[in-house]
Amino acid sequence: MEFKITQNLIDEYIKYVYVYRVKSGYKAISEIDGEKEDEIKNKYKNGGIQKWLANKLHLTLEELGTLESNDVVLKEKEKINKWFEKYSNKKSSTKPEFKFESWLEFYNWYKEKIINDNSCCYCGIKEKDLEIYFNKQTSQYFVNEDDKARQRGKVLELERIVTAPKEKNIYSKDNCALACYICNNAKSDFLSAKSFKPIAKGINVFWNKVIHEDKNLSDEELFNKIVKFPDTDIWEKE
Repeated sequence: MEFKITQNLIDEYIKYVYVYRVKSGYKAISEIDGEKEDEIKNKYKNGGIQKWLANKLHLTLEELGTLESNDVVLKEKEKINKWFEKYSNKKSSTKPEFKFESWLEFYNWYKEKIINDNSCCYCGIKEKDLEIYFNKQTSQYFVNEDDKARQRGKVLELERIVTAPKEKNIYSKDNCALACYICNNAKSDFLSAKSFKPIAKGINVFWNKVIHEDKNLSDEELFNKIVKFPDTDIWEKE
């Protein structure tokens, strides 16, 4: 029978490899199978984690190799590994402020944000528009590939909404959102969401001016034109 790569197979592979991180070691596998690490390691001493993964997906090692080189899988790998990098960097650099209980909790939270909105919680700019703007050779960003002004900006960043008092300045699914670099940098830890609102409105006008084809519109006309200003309870947070 011809080997076919289905979406279900891709989803299962991604779940085990990039969500459960089984390739990080036998500990991750033991949490799935409910066996001790040494027992699993001994069971799969011939073939190792690749053999375990192939068995889990009901594939031969050759079929697993084909699946791992699939373009869809590779794109998902790149995307989710960037999420994992965000998680790992914040977890290691913000102790004890980092309150996400696990990578799985962070992954589910981040995935929901990306699927449902994927826009800045303050000004409303969407990540797809950030990518377009920051890939343009604008003088504000970079002159050429060897003279980039900034490395940040192309993607939405992890933002803590409430930053004061100190005990509330934490990374958690209830206190985090996604924000563009401009808003994240401008608000910093010095302003509450409520006090930042008028500034966010100005940034919304800026993005609408960048995106809208008619550059002659007034600020009042540009506000909330294409880039929609968030209408949420975030503005009530002190």
